[in-house]
Amino acid sequence: MLRETVYILWATFFCGIISCTSHNKGYTDTISCNTIKLKSQVLNDSFIFAKPDKLFLYDSILIVSDVRLGNNLFYVFNTSDGHFLKSGGMKGEGPGEVIIPDNSHLRNDGILSYWDINKSKLVQYNVKHLLCDSAYVIEIPLERTRISYNSLLDVIDLNGTFIYNGNTERHLGIYSSTNYVDAPQLPNIPSMELCRAIMNRGYWEASPDGHKLVRITYIGGIVQCYGIYGNAIKEEWSKLFFPPVYKIVDGAVPVWITWKQESQIGFENLYVTNRYIYLLLNGKTARDKPFSNEVLVMDWNGTIVNKYQLNCFVKSIAVDEKNEIMYAITCGLDEDAKIVSFNLNK
Repeated sequence: MLRETVYILWATFFCGIISCTSHNKGYTDTISCNTIKLKSQVLNDSFIFAKPDKLFLYDSILIVSDVRLGNNLFYVFNTSDGHFLKSGGMKGEGPGEVIIPDNSHLRNDGILSYWDINKSKLVQYNVKHLLCDSAYVIEIPLERTRISYNSLLDVIDLNGTFIYNGNTERHLGIYSSTNYVDAPQLPNIPSMELCRAIMNRGYWEASPDGHKLVRITYIGGIVQCYGIYGNAIKEEWSKLFFPPVYKIVDGAVPVWITWKQESQIGFENLYVTNRYIYLLLNGKTARDKPFSNEVLVMDWNGTIVNKYQLNCFVKSIAVDEKNEIMYAITCGLDEDAKIVSFNLNK
């Protein structure tokens, strides 16, 4: 997620806040499907996390990104028993280190990437090499000025093809190409700048095979899917479940938004496979101080397959479709985060 801390680098915007609310017209997609209730099993409740924000699954290991815990960036665990194996990645300004490790993505070959927006470089960690105590860090510099100054908010590496998310009209594109797409024109949103800000206040992931890309919003319930065709990205479909209700942060350049008390929170996180998109659905208003315990499953055509209702609140999920297991990091006001699993074969 592109959090507000990133924009502190570009503007001192704690000057005040302007209110703005979009209208409900046009947000007509509904969530109607069977709900399957799932009960968690605890895998690890002894490891002390700080603020875990992303969970990845690779082969028989789980990778938890927790950049607030010490100097490391991520922590590796067994899927079988939740046993802690190793930590990796470093915060800092040196080679192989990341100053602001705000966004992370895992390739299907076990390469975990962090985009360092301050240094404009992609720092990658080979998790397999880490577990074998061999060299596991590489750096890939990507100049922002090649696209547009300060426009590279995040980068996903698809085995050497770099997909970027920007904050200008070059909203999504391929780094080596001049082709790009702007954010979608959302109903009742008065400017493209605001449309970009709404979409950037969310999450995105690419399918493991590198053919599809999905974006979801945190403020409002919007799902946007794209196809990746060589050096081009094309919009495929969108789902508009409920409208973004937001405040514009005064002084932010480019435009940045935050939530209001009456904002309906959309999606807290996601996990994708070549078959399905798993969305951590919230749907409650911000005044309720909501956490998420529902997972909406869609295929890559935008069809809702089912919905899982979990017996605990979770922050991030990962799904092993072959063995029909969902893994998650729990969350709550007065609870320590735990690694849990859910049996999907019920």
